[in-house]
Amino acid sequence: MLPKVTWGETLAREDIYKLLAGKWEDGTRPKDVYALYVSKEPKAYLPVLLKGLRSDVARVRNGCAELVSLLSEH
Repeated sequence: MLPKVTWGETLAREDIYKLLAGKWEDGTRPKDVYALYVSKEPKAYLPVLLKGLRSDVARVRNGCAELVSLLSEH
């Protein structure tokens, strides 16, 4: 089951994998996850995102890749 989070709440770094593994919709797309959580603590999320690049789950891998890309732009 995906963690229930709403706009502005904090997201445990480990829960980002669960969020990305689920269906991407408003609030759970990588760009939304970046804006809501990752952009506020980029250094804290970087190790988690890099680990996610090696995930066996394609959605997690792709989502982490997109988040790392967004980090590199800012």
